[in-house]
Amino acid sequence: MPAAFKKLRNSTRELLDGFKETGRGNLHFVFEKPGEGLTDSVKTAFLDSLARLGIKPYTIDAQAKEGDGSEQRQVVPGALVSYKGRVLAVDLLAGQNSGLD
Repeated sequence: MPAAFKKLRNSTRELLDGFKETGRGNLHFVFEKPGEGLTDSVKTAFLDSLARLGIKPYTIDAQAKEGDGSEQRQVVPGALVSYKGRVLAVDLLAGQNSGLD
């Protein structure tokens, strides 16, 4: 995974850990691989729905295993925040030049 996405993941985790500590357990978060376990067609529909919400998926080249070359993976730098039945999509790259376009 490109270093910029690793840094974003780590910074986001640190920020959320701080919020969780401050919120005395009222904040819960999970990092997931969007679409994992879904069929290709359902995964595509899911990623399209995230894009419509404002979270743009990126296709990156990532090293598969040591010596196995690379494979393409989807990275979704965003979050879905839910509170009292409402869901808000947050693009974690909003206002940033990702260098991927």
